[in-house]
Amino acid sequence: MAGFDLRDMMTAAERDTGLSDWGDEDFREPLTILVRSLDRETSLSDRGAARARLRLDNLLRQRLRVYHDRARRPEIAAQAIRAPLVMTGLPRAGTSFLNSLMAQDPGNLSPRGWQMLRPSPPPNDPAIDHEPQMAAAHRQLEEEGFLAPEIQLRHEYGALNAEEDGWLGEYQFLSINFPAFWSVPSYSKYLAGQRYLPNYRMHRRLLQALQLGSDIRRWTLKSPEHIIYLRDFLEVYPDANFVIHHRDPSKVVASVLSLLAAHHMQYSDTPLEMDRSFMSAFLDNFAASMERMIELRQDPAVNSHFHDIRYLDLERDPIAVVRGIHDRFGLAVSEGAILRMEDFARRNRKGKHGKHVYKLADFGFSQTEVHERFARYIRHFDVELEGGGQA
Repeated sequence: MAGFDLRDMMTAAERDTGLSDWGDEDFREPLTILVRSLDRETSLSDRGAARARLRLDNLLRQRLRVYHDRARRPEIAAQAIRAPLVMTGLPRAGTSFLNSLMAQDPGNLSPRGWQMLRPSPPPNDPAIDHEPQMAAAHRQLEEEGFLAPEIQLRHEYGALNAEEDGWLGEYQFLSINFPAFWSVPSYSKYLAGQRYLPNYRMHRRLLQALQLGSDIRRWTLKSPEHIIYLRDFLEVYPDANFVIHHRDPSKVVASVLSLLAAHHMQYSDTPLEMDRSFMSAFLDNFAASMERMIELRQDPAVNSHFHDIRYLDLERDPIAVVRGIHDRFGLAVSEGAILRMEDFARRNRKGKHGKHVYKLADFGFSQTEVHERFARYIRHFDVELEGGGQA
């Protein structure tokens, strides 16, 4: 028993912050199911339980503070979020690298790790000293194990880094991040039947908080989960533009599962069980997501908001890919920004933290099986297939 009691956790959050306005009530159901699943179903180590508790305690306290900020500063809710540029598609297909590259442009507003872990007080308000927020976020990443070498090898986390805006969905407690960290089968089953509209409404409130105090209005966002919930994202952000990352699915699957296994060991002493049903569900989820996107883009008006890039092209010439994105959506980019991106690309090529080596066969699947499940996707986008075993 991991010892998670929701009533005690929420009471402690209210006591520690002196606040009690939780905002919209639709967060309670997913939170209740998540905490019950954590308490009754997980195989967390003692250290892992402390790390999971740290994450949830921060989310609860920050949610209270974010709503308090909105109540006393109405200019937050008045912030207009216009035409965000969203990098999504298959995971492990270069979204993190491109997101970091685009964040080198001073004309782009990209959520940093610390800003999403500590969105209160508003992280871009120039009247506030944000050093304590940055330091607290760094400590949390360190305490949860995100800065450990075996994790950094697979994904370079950092409080100052441009990070996945999917973290913002955690404040609604409706997020695929939780099953990525913890084995919570009841919550995973619940999540599979849910729409993401509450998540994205909270996501927008948090972007408004992050935007306050900044003169920049062009958001660049990044998260592979957006491709799964594309219709819900478009309902909240109907003017969004999407950069879709394409990569050989057999490379994607092996790399993602390697990352999931590493994340699981941050919180547990027992390896993540990846049986045939787990693998099949994983494949079906992303394959079906790509097929839904294909159908959605049959409408020319919708398709005008999409731009496709290939992982291998991003590897070969990242600046050409960046210029192509700007051309597609009519976005301005200064030569100074391009120079900053070129410098970043030189200093941050793949393998910076060592080689991430994995084999699809280690997870019980063959390349042929994966390619068969993604056949429509591969054919439709003429995806270039890869060999080898390094991410």
